[in-house]
Amino acid sequence: MPTTRSTTKRTESQAMQSENATPQPEMQASHSKTQAEAMESKAKAVVEQSFHDAELSTKQRELKMLRLHHSSQQRKLEKLVEDVTTTPVNATTYNVKYSYLQDLKAKITEIFEKIVALDPIDIKNDFSDDEACACMYMKLDTMIANGTLIAAPTAVTPVVSSSLHHLNIPMPTFDGTYEQWPKFKAMFLDIVKESSASDAVKLHHLNKALIGKASGVLNASLIAGNNFASAWQLLEDRFENPRVIVDRHIAGLLQMKPVVKESARGLRELLECCRTHVDGLSYMKKEVDGTSELIITHILTSCFDPETRKLWDDEQRRVSEAEDNIGVFMQTVRSAGSVCL
Repeated sequence: MPTTRSTTKRTESQAMQSENATPQPEMQASHSKTQAEAMESKAKAVVEQSFHDAELSTKQRELKMLRLHHSSQQRKLEKLVEDVTTTPVNATTYNVKYSYLQDLKAKITEIFEKIVALDPIDIKNDFSDDEACACMYMKLDTMIANGTLIAAPTAVTPVVSSSLHHLNIPMPTFDGTYEQWPKFKAMFLDIVKESSASDAVKLHHLNKALIGKASGVLNASLIAGNNFASAWQLLEDRFENPRVIVDRHIAGLLQMKPVVKESARGLRELLECCRTHVDGLSYMKKEVDGTSELIITHILTSCFDPETRKLWDDEQRRVSEAEDNIGVFMQTVRSAGSVCL
């Protein structure tokens, strides 16, 4: 009997070992599969990185070539300046020189717009170089037209054409506050409409002009599309809200910070704040007159410090009743302004 039991136990033990050993090949296969997937994923990442590096390298090579071409055209302009300075243009050489100048200008503009489309990190240098070319073009345009030196007493001061205006003047900025939108819109469009720059250049300046909360409004795909009209329409759809703009100006008047103690600087800031909101309402066709004028006058004078308020009250006592009903608001501003001086 003991022998039988012992044999039975050994058999059961062997069976259990056999069962435990059975899944080992499956586990090994699963582990091998995981390793294969990891290797495949790593290989894919390496390939993608290689493509990215290749694309980046291609962009850098293209940018380098464009800059070399731009420098080459700039040197040609410089050479033309020397030639025209040494030998003034006459009726015989006018057409040749002028056609050559226009050809150079067209090539420089084309190259510059391609550089802007690549949006390099150091693009400020490209704008400086292009501005130098624009200045030389204006100089040459006048020299060729006059047939004499630009510095000659008879030279005519050139009129800067819109085609030369590369939006290099200081641009207004917009921080995303609704009440600032009308002013930014008027100033930016006034500058842009005087320029014949490409959409890529205009879009570059528009994106730079957006700061603060507005800096992320234009996404990468919209900028990459170089569609200035679509980008501007997006801004208008978001910030062109007359009701909100008027509400913000009214809230600004109601929330003006009082001047705690006598301070010329504090009064100037208070008046500037009041004027900004009143002008904003006027721009939105909400003129300040009648009852609204009296209300704003009350709001403004209630923010005066005690000493200025006393001077204001004394001034009002000397104003006749007839005068007191005319131009109350402007008189408030003038009186307060005289205290600031």
